[in-house]
Formats: sequence, C-alpha cells, structure tokens
Amino acid sequence: MSQITCLPEADGSSESFVEPVAARVLLTEINESRRAALTAALDEAGYATASCPDADAVVRQARTATPDVVILDASLPRSQAEQCMRALKRCASTAGVSIVLTFPHPFDPRHLSELIDQGVSAVLPKPFGRAQLLETVKSAAAKARRKQI
Repeated sequence: MSQITCLPEADGSSESFVEPVAARVLLTEINESRRAALTAALDEAGYATASCPDADAVVRQARTATPDVVILDASLPRSQAEQCMRALKRCASTAGVSIVLTFPHPFDPRHLSELIDQGVSAVLPKPFGRAQLLETVKSAAAKARRKQI
C-alpha cells in the first residue's frame, strides 16, 4: 500500500491515509479465449488480475503472491478444481482466499452447503455476464479482506 499525504490545511496540519491496493484476483478458465475475456474485464474494472491455465498453476502462483480471490473453473479435468480448493485451504498463506467457483451448466443449489464447507465463497453458473462477474468478485474480495483483519 502506498501512503499519501494530503496538502496542508489552512492551520498547517495535513492528513495522511493509506491508499487501498486493488483486490488481487487469480483465475483459471478451461477455455483460453474466455480466460482472456475474463482477465480483460477484471483488469478494466481495476483489479490486479493474473490467470493460469490449470489448477496446479493456480496453487503455485497463489502461494507466491497470495490473491484475495481465486476464480476457479469447476470444469477442469480430473477433479482439479476440488484438489485446488483443498490445497488452498490447507496452506496457511492461502486459507483466507475467497474462492469463486464457475460452472459450465446450471448449478444444483442442493450442493451449495457442501461447497461452502469446502471453502467456496460464491458460485457463478455459466454463462454469466460482466456485471454479475464484477459484483461477485467485489463481494468475494470484501469477504477475503474481512478475514485478513
């Protein structure tokens, strides 16, 4: 975070505050063009965004530069999404990360409590729009930051 000092007031006093850093978002999406579009939408909205091609890369990158939010594609092959969630929640440095799980088909709400138990903060059924993406990420980032306090 960078510290900013405001211009002096008439009485000579000045005020300092710490400028908040944009939430850090790490995402994986099985479809390369969709991954690029999601990254662009998040970048344009002011998020510090990185993307990974698979769950292993998400875990590696999250451990070196802890994100606030991980957007994880549930359609990754061989249960990679579940393994990634468990790995993130087991590691002390990434345990507080908010996980947003995207699904390629309609979501069955009966599974929501199970996903919450696994550490999922939000679910985004595909297809979803830019506004829904940004609102979900904003909410997930706020949850992650509350955990850090």
